[in-house]
Amino acid sequence: EKRRHLRFDQALMVSLDSQYGPMRCIARNISEGGMFLESHEPLPLGAEVRVHFRMPEDQGEIVAHAEVKNHYFLNYTDATGPRAISGMGVRFVGFDHGGVDSLRRNLH
Repeated sequence: EKRRHLRFDQALMVSLDSQYGPMRCIARNISEGGMFLESHEPLPLGAEVRVHFRMPEDQGEIVAHAEVKNHYFLNYTDATGPRAISGMGVRFVGFDHGGVDSLRRNLH
Protein backbone atom coordinates (compact mmCIF):
# COMPACT_ATOMS: atom_id res chain seq x y z
CA GLU A 1 0.00 0.00 0.00
CA LYS A 2 1.59 3.27 -1.13
CA ARG A 3 -1.03 5.73 0.07
CA ARG A 4 0.13 8.92 1.73
CA HIS A 5 -2.32 8.80 4.69
CA LEU A 6 -3.68 6.14 7.03
CA ARG A 7 -7.32 5.23 6.35
CA PHE A 8 -10.36 4.77 8.60
CA ASP A 9 -12.38 2.08 6.88
CA GLN A 10 -15.84 2.23 8.46
CA ALA A 11 -19.05 3.78 7.24
CA LEU A 12 -20.15 7.07 8.85
CA MET A 13 -23.13 9.30 8.17
CA VAL A 14 -22.06 12.81 7.18
CA SER A 15 -23.83 16.04 6.27
CA LEU A 16 -22.69 18.24 3.40
CA ASP A 17 -23.27 21.93 2.78
CA SER A 18 -22.60 23.33 -0.68
CA GLN A 19 -23.99 25.80 -3.20
CA TYR A 20 -26.23 22.93 -4.35
CA GLY A 21 -27.92 22.68 -0.96
CA PRO A 22 -27.56 20.34 2.01
CA MET A 23 -27.30 16.57 1.60
CA ARG A 24 -26.56 13.45 3.63
CA CYS A 25 -24.05 10.84 2.50
CA ILE A 26 -22.26 7.77 3.77
CA ALA A 27 -18.54 8.38 4.19
CA ARG A 28 -16.08 5.54 3.64
CA ASN A 29 -12.32 5.25 3.41
CA ILE A 30 -11.58 8.39 5.46
CA SER A 31 -8.03 9.77 5.66
CA GLU A 32 -6.37 13.07 6.53
CA GLY A 33 -6.42 13.87 2.83
CA GLY A 34 -10.07 13.19 2.04
CA MET A 35 -12.85 10.60 1.86
CA PHE A 36 -15.21 8.71 -0.41
CA LEU A 37 -18.83 9.86 -0.12
CA GLU A 38 -21.48 7.40 -1.23
CA SER A 39 -24.26 9.36 -2.92
CA HIS A 40 -26.97 8.66 -5.50
CA GLU A 41 -26.26 11.99 -7.17
CA PRO A 42 -22.60 13.08 -6.88
CA LEU A 43 -21.97 16.81 -6.97
CA PRO A 44 -20.11 18.29 -9.96
CA LEU A 45 -16.33 17.96 -10.15
CA GLY A 46 -14.71 20.97 -8.52
CA ALA A 47 -17.68 21.68 -6.24
CA GLU A 48 -16.69 23.08 -2.87
CA VAL A 49 -18.32 21.44 0.15
CA ARG A 50 -18.28 21.56 3.93
CA VAL A 51 -18.41 18.07 5.42
CA HIS A 52 -19.78 17.69 8.97
CA PHE A 53 -19.09 14.40 10.76
CA ARG A 54 -18.17 12.73 14.05
CA MET A 55 -15.63 9.98 14.50
CA PRO A 56 -16.91 7.06 16.64
CA GLU A 57 -14.46 7.60 19.51
CA ASP A 58 -14.71 11.41 19.61
CA GLN A 59 -17.31 13.75 21.09
CA GLY A 60 -16.77 16.79 18.89
CA GLU A 61 -17.96 17.47 15.38
CA ILE A 62 -15.34 17.72 12.65
CA VAL A 63 -16.00 20.25 9.91
CA ALA A 64 -13.83 19.82 6.83
CA HIS A 65 -13.68 22.06 3.79
CA ALA A 66 -13.30 19.92 0.67
CA GLU A 67 -13.41 19.83 -3.11
CA VAL A 68 -15.02 17.11 -5.25
CA LYS A 69 -12.15 15.52 -7.19
CA ASN A 70 -13.57 12.28 -8.64
CA HIS A 71 -16.81 10.48 -9.46
CA TYR A 72 -17.16 6.73 -8.92
CA PHE A 73 -19.74 4.28 -10.24
CA LEU A 74 -19.07 0.78 -8.87
CA ASN A 75 -20.84 -2.41 -9.93
CA TYR A 76 -20.46 -5.63 -7.94
CA THR A 77 -22.26 -8.79 -6.96
CA ASP A 78 -23.00 -10.02 -3.46
CA ALA A 79 -25.18 -12.80 -2.01
CA THR A 80 -28.34 -10.96 -3.11
CA GLY A 81 -27.20 -10.44 -6.72
CA PRO A 82 -25.93 -7.48 -8.78
CA ARG A 83 -25.51 -4.20 -6.91
CA ALA A 84 -24.17 -0.72 -7.63
CA ILE A 85 -22.79 2.22 -5.65
CA SER A 86 -22.15 5.73 -6.86
CA GLY A 87 -20.32 8.50 -5.12
CA MET A 88 -17.56 11.04 -5.13
CA GLY A 89 -14.07 11.39 -3.81
CA VAL A 90 -13.41 14.64 -1.97
CA ARG A 91 -10.05 16.12 -1.04
CA PHE A 92 -9.82 18.09 2.20
CA VAL A 93 -8.47 21.62 1.75
CA GLY A 94 -8.95 22.79 5.35
CA PHE A 95 -10.68 22.22 8.67
CA ASP A 96 -12.51 24.35 11.18
CA HIS A 97 -10.67 24.82 14.49
CA GLY A 98 -9.33 21.54 15.94
CA GLY A 99 -10.84 19.32 13.24
CA VAL A 100 -7.63 17.99 11.78
CA ASP A 101 -6.28 17.13 15.26
CA SER A 102 -9.46 15.23 16.11
CA LEU A 103 -9.28 13.33 12.82
CA ARG A 104 -5.61 12.44 13.39
CA ARG A 105 -6.35 11.09 16.89
CA ASN A 106 -8.93 8.72 15.43
CA LEU A 107 -6.77 7.55 12.54
CA HIS A 108 -3.73 6.56 14.60
